[in-house]
Amino acid sequence: TALELAGEALVPVLKVTADAVTELAQAARAWTEREARRQSESARLYGISAWANAPTGRLFNARVAADRFAAHLREACELLTKEFTASRAAETDEQPHTP
Repeated sequence: TALELAGEALVPVLKVTADAVTELAQAARAWTEREARRQSESARLYGISAWANAPTGRLFNARVAADRFAAHLREACELLTKEFTASRAAETDEQPHTP
């Protein structure tokens, strides 16, 4: 059906989006790790909490959310692909076989 065709066309877009979100999350992870080390060094020097910096905490939370979002996108891609494959197989089985 038209809906299935549109859905099948959407799967590669979802996969690319999941990859992009994963790359963004990895970049955020690297930044938060560097920032945490920097803050930890500052904390030792100035006696302040290493996680007192709110932007770092918010970025960490955003990174965790991005990881989850990417995982959900990948799961959706897998489920859609399985559903479309099953639907195609059912349509093929329903077609009358001509010799």
